[in-house]
Amino acid sequence: RRNFSEQETALSEAILAFEEISRSLYESAGSMTIEPSNNGPVFEFPMQGERSKGIKNMQIFCFDMMLMRLCHQKNIGTGFLVHDSHLFDGVDGRQIISALKIGAQTAEKLGFQYIVTMNEDDAFKERIKGFDLNDYVLPVSLTDATEDGGLFGCRF
Repeated sequence: RRNFSEQETALSEAILAFEEISRSLYESAGSMTIEPSNNGPVFEFPMQGERSKGIKNMQIFCFDMMLMRLCHQKNIGTGFLVHDSHLFDGVDGRQIISALKIGAQTAEKLGFQYIVTMNEDDAFKERIKGFDLNDYVLPVSLTDATEDGGLFGCRF
């Protein structure tokens, strides 16, 4: 509990960063609370519609982006963030494209690499002014339907 109060400034920064990222995704921004307990900190993410799988996944997205911002401020971390397409399961195409735009902008601003493995889906049908998802797509594809196909020379 003493450590918790000593870290109050850092915790406040984390909460504010999470809420800012959440607000850029949703009109009704989610929040993050961190409370001390006997077993360590308890993280909660109250948000309208939070029971939905898509909302929960976007909470993870906001948390990850918040961590990247904090790591950048402290000059620590790996320098990259990887998200798999499962993070976007149950998320509306407009929210996916918004999240990818936020990820691209955050990565560019903070100087880290944001990698997303994703099948072509609804996100490619959505448009946001000033952001073209195709500008970020690398020409790498899984071609396991042929005898010599695969990904990076590996057959799956």
